[in-house]
Amino acid sequence: MAVVGVDFGNLGSRIAVAQNRGIDTITNEVNNRTTPTLVQFNDQSRSIGESALSQYTRNVRNTIGQLKVLLGRKFADPVVQHEMKWVPFQMVEIENGNLGICVTFQGEERIMAPEIILGMLFGQLARTAQGFLKTGIGYSVVSCPPYYTDYQRRALVTAYRIGGFNPLRVVNEVSAAAYGFGMYQKDLPDSHDQKVAFVDLGESCLKCSIVSFTKAGMKVLSSTYDPTLGGREFDRTLATHFAVEIQKKYKIDVMSNKRALVRLLASCEKTKKILSANPQAPLHCPCIMEDIDVSLMINRSDFEEIAAPLFAKIKGPFEAAIEAAGVTVSDIAAVEQIGGAVRIPKVQALIKEVFGQDPGRRLNSEECIAKGCAMQCAVLSPKFQVKKDWKVRDVNPNGITIHYTQKNVDGTNGDVEVSEIFSFNNVVPSSKMMTFKNGEEIEITADYSDGAKLPEGLGSRIGTFKVEKVKFPQGGKILDAHVKVKVKLDDNSLFLVESATLEEEVEVEEEKKVAKKVEEKKDEKKEEKKEEEKKEEEKKDSEDAEMKDAEEKKDEAPKVDAAPSVEEVEKVLVKKTRRTPLKIVSDINAPMTEKQILDALEQEGKMVAHDQLIIDTAEARNTLESYVYDIRPKVRGELAEYYKEEEATKFVSELDAMEEWLYEEEGENASKSTYVAKYTELKKKGDFAINLQYEATHRAECIKSVEGNVAHFTNWAKSTDEKYAHISEEDRTKVLNKCAEIQAWLSLQVAAQESKKKFEMPALKINDLRNKQDELYKFANPVMSKAKPPPPKEEKKDVPKADEAPKAEEAKAE
Repeated sequence: MAVVGVDFGNLGSRIAVAQNRGIDTITNEVNNRTTPTLVQFNDQSRSIGESALSQYTRNVRNTIGQLKVLLGRKFADPVVQHEMKWVPFQMVEIENGNLGICVTFQGEERIMAPEIILGMLFGQLARTAQGFLKTGIGYSVVSCPPYYTDYQRRALVTAYRIGGFNPLRVVNEVSAAAYGFGMYQKDLPDSHDQKVAFVDLGESCLKCSIVSFTKAGMKVLSSTYDPTLGGREFDRTLATHFAVEIQKKYKIDVMSNKRALVRLLASCEKTKKILSANPQAPLHCPCIMEDIDVSLMINRSDFEEIAAPLFAKIKGPFEAAIEAAGVTVSDIAAVEQIGGAVRIPKVQALIKEVFGQDPGRRLNSEECIAKGCAMQCAVLSPKFQVKKDWKVRDVNPNGITIHYTQKNVDGTNGDVEVSEIFSFNNVVPSSKMMTFKNGEEIEITADYSDGAKLPEGLGSRIGTFKVEKVKFPQGGKILDAHVKVKVKLDDNSLFLVESATLEEEVEVEEEKKVAKKVEEKKDEKKEEKKEEEKKEEEKKDSEDAEMKDAEEKKDEAPKVDAAPSVEEVEKVLVKKTRRTPLKIVSDINAPMTEKQILDALEQEGKMVAHDQLIIDTAEARNTLESYVYDIRPKVRGELAEYYKEEEATKFVSELDAMEEWLYEEEGENASKSTYVAKYTELKKKGDFAINLQYEATHRAECIKSVEGNVAHFTNWAKSTDEKYAHISEEDRTKVLNKCAEIQAWLSLQVAAQESKKKFEMPALKINDLRNKQDELYKFANPVMSKAKPPPPKEEKKDVPKADEAPKAEEAKAE
C-alpha cells in the first residue's frame, strides 16, 4: 500500500506519492501533473478533472468549481453571496442554513453539498493514483489553507473520506511546503535557528509563514493570511475592466451571460500571465457572445493601476507575520515563494520592499505542497525509514476559548466560567487538563477567541461537550472527589474533549495480616518440680564449687525464649485514588453526521460504477463503429477474393445497415451488451476472410520451412561425419522413416490444397504445418543430440621390478 500527499487547490489539485526512489508527482490521464478542480454533471454521467475542463464552456451551469472557497460555508456567508456574481452555477440555502449547489444530473434537478462534490474530485484523484501505482493507497496527508476553521477542516476530512482516502493528517499548506524544504536542507545550523519566510499567493488566498529551522526540526513561528486576495481576484479585476471596454466597442454585456463570463475570465488569466513577462499583452476571446470575436490590448502599467487596491493589501499579511513571530526583517535569512500569482512583477517588488531581499526559487512553486504532504505521510508511516526524529511544530492561527458551566450538588446552576484554553499561535498538537470540583453536570462550549479575526462569514462556534452526570458521594469515607477533563488540539488543528475522569480519594478498609505474641499459662506441677531440683543442686559437695561458680556465671546471661506468636487478620484504613471514566456527549459543529457520510460513500460507489459503465458502453460503441468503417472497404478490396460474391454483397449490406443503426436513436442509446453482441457477430464474418488471407499469404513460407527441416534431418541421418559415428544405424533409420512420413503427409496435403478455391476452408492450415514441424523436431533432435559415450578405460599391465628381472633371467638360463 502506497502513501500519498494531496495538494487541494482551488484551480487545480495535485497528488504526490512517496516511493523508494523519492517523492514523485503523479500525472493524470492526459499526462498533466495538475488536475483541474472541476466536477461536471451530464445527462448520463459525470466528468471530473480534465474531462470537465474540456467541456466547461458547453455546460457551464453544471460545472462546479471554486470548491476550496465554498467548502464549509453557510449560504448567508458574505463570501458565498459575492461568489454568486462570478460562478456560473446556482447556489441555494438548505437545511441549517448550509450551502447547496443545484445541478442537473441524469435528467433530474439535484441539490448537493460542496462536501459531496469535493468527494467526487478526491475520488478521481484516488483512482488516478491507483492507476499510476498499480496498487491501493494506504495512508495520505491532505493540505488546507491555514484560515480553515474547525468546521471547514471537518468538512475537508468528510470529503476526503467520501473520495476513498484514509486521512492520516490535515496540514496547513505553507507548513507542508516548509516541511519539504527543511527535509532536503543539508546545511541547517545546530547551535542556532535559521528563519525563513514563505510567501504563498495562490488562486484564492495570500498566506505568509515565518518558520524556524534547525537540524533537529522546524517550528512555525507565525502564520498569517488574507483569504480575499488571490490570483483569481486579479483575473476578475481584469474581467471587470475589459467588460466595460467590450461594452463600448462591441455593444454586448458579457457580465449578463454566464458562458461569456467564463470565457472572458479564462482569457483574462492568459493575459495576466503574459503581462508577468511582457510590458503589454493582448486579450483574445473568440466567439465570446453572439458569434463576436473580441480582441483588445492592455499595458502592464494600466494593469497595475487597475489592480492597485489589490496590491495595497499584499504587504499587510507579511508585516503581520513578522510581528507575530517576534522577529525583525534582519533575522530572516531567506524568503521562498509559492503559488502562481506570486510571479506578478509588482508582487515580487512588494515582497522585496517588506523583507529587504528578492524571493528565492529553491522550491517548485507548483508541486512543493503536494510533495511536502507526501514526505510527511512517509514519516508518519511505518513503511518508510526517513528522518522520523526531525520534529515539526505547527501553530493554530486562531485562539480557542471555552465556556463551561456546572450544576451544583444542591441543584442550582453554577456560574459561567470563561477561559482561553489555547491562545493565538498555540503549538499543534497540544493538550490541557481541567479540574472541576463542585458540580454534578459539566457542559463545555468551545469557540474561537476572536471572531473578528476569522474570515468574514465563518462562525466562531466549534462545539458543545457534556460530561455525564457525576454522582458526588455525600459523607462516608470519601475524602475528596473531582472531575478531570482533558481537552486537546490535535494534529489536524481540530478541537476535541479527549477524556473525562472522576477521581475520588477514599479511605478503604483492607485486611492486613499482623503477627501477635501468645501468653503461656503457668503449670503448678512443673513449678514444684523445678523447686525440688534447685534444692538438690544446693546440696552438692563443695569440691565442685569452682565448677559450679563458672556454670553460674555462664548462666547469668539472660535467656530469651522465643515467645510463641500467631498471624491474625486485622482491618486497617488505607487512602486510595479511585478513577472512573465518564461518558462525553459531543455536539460538534460538523457538516455531516457519520450516518450521512456512510450514505454518501455508498452513493459515490454507485455513481463511480455507473460512470464506468457509461465509459465502457461508449468504448464498445466506438469499437463497433470503427470496425464497420475499417472492414467495409476491405470486403470489396483486398478481401474480395476470399468471399463468394453473394456473401460479400450480403456482408456489405449488413455493415451499411449497422452504420445507419448506430446513428439512429436506438443505436445511440443501446446498452454495452448490445454493442458487444453486434460487434462479435460482424467480427466473426470478417475474421473468416481475414484468416483465409493470412493462410494464403503465409502458407508457402511455412511449407518451405517444413521441407527444410525434413531435408536437414535426412542429411544428418545419412551423414558419415565422425562426430556422429556413435549414433547407431537403428536410430538413424528411425529418423529417416520419420522424415519420409512427414514428407509424404506434406505432399498429400499440398496436392489437396491446390484443388481448393481461395474462399473455401483450406485443406492445409498453417497451424497443422507448425505442428508437424514441431513433431519432427521433437523426434529427431534428441537422437541427433545424443552424447558420445566416453572411451573405454585402458587396463594397466604388471611391470616386473628391477631387482626381480635378473632372477627371472637366471631361472630361464638354468
